Amino acid sequence: MNEFMKKLAGMVLPSWMDRGEPRKLLQTARRFWAEVYGWVTWPLNQFDPLTCTPALLNLLAYDRDISRFDGEPLELFRRRVAYAFVNARDAGSV
Repeated sequence: MNEFMKKLAGMVLPSWMDRGEPRKLLQTARRFWAEVYGWVTWPLNQFDPLTCTPALLNLLAYDRDISRFDGEPLELFRRRVAYAFVNARDAGSV
């Protein structure tokens, strides 16, 4: 759980407001802001080859001059794209 989600979970109402409509409003606000946080951080997560969508993975692979082998599992392809620069440096290409 990241810092923002911890702060959302840590929001508490005073004891006299912890029932009924204010409680429902707090729960709804937590869900809403957690969803907004997901929308905001989604583009940032797409730069990580280990977690991005397959379409963006192909774009990152093209940028790093890597082509996928026939029958290569997606997980292995993700790792090759993620460590492309390190592998090229070790091979003496860079």
